[in-house]
Amino acid sequence: MVEIQKICCFQLPSFTLIWGWLGSIYSGLELMFGLIALSFIDIYGLKLLFLSVFTFLMFLSILTSVGLIFSVLKENHKYMLPWIFHEMVSLILEIITMIALLIACFASGSPFSEMSSSYEYDGYGNDGYGNYRYRNYMISPIFMPILLICKIVANIIRIYIFIGIWSLFKNYRRGTEVDFQRLIDSSKSNV
Repeated sequence: MVEIQKICCFQLPSFTLIWGWLGSIYSGLELMFGLIALSFIDIYGLKLLFLSVFTFLMFLSILTSVGLIFSVLKENHKYMLPWIFHEMVSLILEIITMIALLIACFASGSPFSEMSSSYEYDGYGNDGYGNYRYRNYMISPIFMPILLICKIVANIIRIYIFIGIWSLFKNYRRGTEVDFQRLIDSSKSNV
């Protein structure tokens, strides 16, 4: 795999530290707002399922981001392993999702248009209660190519960041092996 020395004009440890803090803050905010949004679900069984899965995934994301921070502060590659595994799985699932989306768009016969539907609340009716109307909306034909291009660009950036952090992981692992070998050599010379 390609090894790089800098990511966006930052040294690898600096960028990894920044990325870990940004990931921790983002995951914490996502957890907070997600829990608030989940509190509005009325179906109890569904709410419990979403709440448990969502909370677990957000805590996992927070822990992996904190692992990046610790890996830089301790210069230990082992703290990076959860983030690397999490990011690899996320990237693979994202690529599979993009391919499935592309196949579904072309298989539907209209590759760049999609129907979207929603219920609209039209205010209070004669009986004092609001009325809901079901409406279909046609998403602009330009929406799907723009969405696909944005997802491709975002994943290229994520892969670039992954390669950079993987390079730092390999550097830390190589440094640990060299330090261990020096320790063994110094203990042999003292005997």
